[in-house]
Amino acid sequence: MSAPLVVDLDLLVEDVPLEISLPLGITPPLTAASLDALQPVEEGAIRRHEARAACRNPEPSPALCAIVGIFVGTSMGTSADSIRVVGEADLLDLARVARTTWQNWVRKGVIEDSDVGVYREDDVAEVVTVTLLVDGVGLRRARAIWPASREHVIGAGLALDLEEPGDLLLVVDPYSWETELCSTANELWRMIGEPLDPPRARIVVPVAARIQAARRAFWTRAQPVPELAKDRRRRARAGKKGGAGKNASRQAD
Repeated sequence: MSAPLVVDLDLLVEDVPLEISLPLGITPPLTAASLDALQPVEEGAIRRHEARAACRNPEPSPALCAIVGIFVGTSMGTSADSIRVVGEADLLDLARVARTTWQNWVRKGVIEDSDVGVYREDDVAEVVTVTLLVDGVGLRRARAIWPASREHVIGAGLALDLEEPGDLLLVVDPYSWETELCSTANELWRMIGEPLDPPRARIVVPVAARIQAARRAFWTRAQPVPELAKDRRRRARAGKKGGAGKNASRQAD
């Protein structure tokens, strides 16, 4: 009987390299015809991607575009959902003014109405202030006074803290119909202490408390623009007027 053959595998692995032969084919060159064949595949993939994106992000309605365009304008990075507005009924309720009175003010040019039937916080502050001004000096004076005072008064009203009581007084000269704003008692005493010729009183219209209350209620009632844009009357209004008028100027804000 012959002796068994003993092989040291470690030596075999170290001394004999492992070679594996695989059949390798020759890769054909990528010809122009091959590129042409890939183009329809790429175009089909692009079309399918665009179709899926359109389903996830459908085009907004023209009316919604009109409403959002007026309030957002050219401001990039502002979404419709981030803008809060109220409808006309809430606007008039917050300002405590009758619709017929409001419509009369619009006809007489005291204030301008929205083209799309939705209103922001500054619109509420404006109608509240005009209501107080008309009560204090009458419609004729208010119509003459408000255009020059509007921006300054609304800016000060929106700057009021909603949590703390504030002071904001609109002081009207009944002779010249000029207005001044003051926020402290010292400022008011300085104004009325100045000598006037002819001597006359001043009309003082407190506006802070009413503006603060209306603004707090506004943020309770306000909704995103797309929610109110679903209303048929607002869609028709936006489509009919096309965003021209008062709020069109906001496109540049």
